Amino acid sequence: MNKLKSLLLASLFFSFSVYLSSTTLFAQDLDSQNLNGNSFRTSIEQSLQSVENVFAALQDNFTFTPEFTEEIVNGALSLPNYQYSSQGSPLFYLKLGNWQDPELPTVIWVGGIHPDEFAPTLATWRLLEDIFAQQLNLNHARIIYIPYLNLDGLIFGHQRTGYPTRNNGLGKDLNRSFYNTDRLARGRGPAEIEFVLELAYLYAPTHWIIPHAALGLIDLDSGSMDEFLPWAQAVADLTIQNHAPILPYHDFPTYGDPRQLTGWSIGRYITSTQLDEKFLGGITFEFPGPVLAPAPGQPDPVSYRKHLGRYVRNTYLAHEYYEAYKDALLYSLQPEI
Repeated sequence: MNKLKSLLLASLFFSFSVYLSSTTLFAQDLDSQNLNGNSFRTSIEQSLQSVENVFAALQDNFTFTPEFTEEIVNGALSLPNYQYSSQGSPLFYLKLGNWQDPELPTVIWVGGIHPDEFAPTLATWRLLEDIFAQQLNLNHARIIYIPYLNLDGLIFGHQRTGYPTRNNGLGKDLNRSFYNTDRLARGRGPAEIEFVLELAYLYAPTHWIIPHAALGLIDLDSGSMDEFLPWAQAVADLTIQNHAPILPYHDFPTYGDPRQLTGWSIGRYITSTQLDEKFLGGITFEFPGPVLAPAPGQPDPVSYRKHLGRYVRNTYLAHEYYEAYKDALLYSLQPEI
């Protein structure tokens, strides 16, 4: 009997040691998940080419230069359990800023939740391009940068309908697919949502930036508004500097009933969640839309304002907005400058 107990204890100790070493490696050495596999690297390159094709189809001149593509692919990181969307689009992120100082705030940029909103689609790529090309100083924060969460809606939505779609490849609105992770087991959401939640669990970002269109405002979601309001107000103030519509700070209603456990927006998740016992703050950077209303017989004003290039050749407005709000976008990534 004693020999059997010894064997069982030894087996349990070995199993626990293997588990502990694997989880420690995963937690401490996320960079080991850099894109070693050629297939994943190729999938990113192909996706960037498809994104460029969407821009071209909308008569926009944005392209991924070979240098920019190489920067993205070489810096891209993946998560082993959530590498692909339902349609096979790669899920990846980049680490920017200063990761040598653990006292700096951790910021997460979540781009491309709604691909039918053209101005933030362009901004998320152009901002990353400028960060690389101009070697911009981002030493005041640790930044998780998700360039595009919903590549399915951008690429395959355009292939199906002639314009990027709001929903993902499963027909889900990702900004209605977050849920209460304190009360519900993880793993119930689309791959894109679980990808974001896993990054939140691993890095515990306190500051979130989510680009949208086309309400033309800066909104803040938080369970501790006083703590994060100066950051949001400073971002709004920086939109006044250039000749473009001012984006005022406005406390916009947060989608998702907190009494329900599912069907949340990312704003509701931010408001209702603490990571490492810290409150979160999330800026929704709502780009504006065209000033002129649609002509009679054209679509409703909401889609007209969001869908630049769909009804009128006006994607140039997105470039103008980006140039006007670039300083505000950069500041949002470094909240404690």
